Amino acid sequence: MRLAPSGHVDVAAAPWQPAGFPGIEMKVLFDQGEGGMRTLLMRWAPGSELPYHEHTEIEQTYVIEGSLVDGDGEAHGPKATHA
Repeated sequence: MRLAPSGHVDVAAAPWQPAGFPGIEMKVLFDQGEGGMRTLLMRWAPGSELPYHEHTEIEQTYVIEGSLVDGDGEAHGPKATHA
């Protein structure tokens, strides 16, 4: 795994971008490019769904507000972690 140098992201100034699915937006906080790691801040409208997909490497989720129901039907509330 390639590690990136330390850096600062002005999250408030970063624009929300469409994530390619209705009701889901993202801010890119870190991106290593094609095939590399990414860190995203995501905002989902209530009832939004992400189609089934697979991660070949690590995926981490931190719920700040609301709840997230994963593919196993497990609900994750505020400040819950999922890896």
